[in-house]
Amino acid sequence: MISFYIISYKGKRQVDVKECIKLFDCWFNVFEDQYLVCTSQNMATVRQRIERGVDKRNDAYLILKVNIKDKSGQLPQNAWEWIRTQEERVFKDESRNNFIS
Repeated sequence: MISFYIISYKGKRQVDVKECIKLFDCWFNVFEDQYLVCTSQNMATVRQRIERGVDKRNDAYLILKVNIKDKSGQLPQNAWEWIRTQEERVFKDESRNNFIS
């Protein structure tokens, strides 16, 4: 099952954290130091991947699993296009899998 996560980071190792996020197949840099990730990995695995780039003594991060169908806000057009594309891809695949089952 595919899930969407918002990952927020505050610290001095932005480059390292971004490199960890780039390892996900599907991600978007929404705001400075905040990313939207679409992945089949669970929360524990997402956290482990992010922690590779974090200075655990001095940095802060938050990972939230989100319902991408329930959304609102003001974002640049390319952000909405990314969200729409991922939503269509994920839920199209899920409905196909449910039909086959």
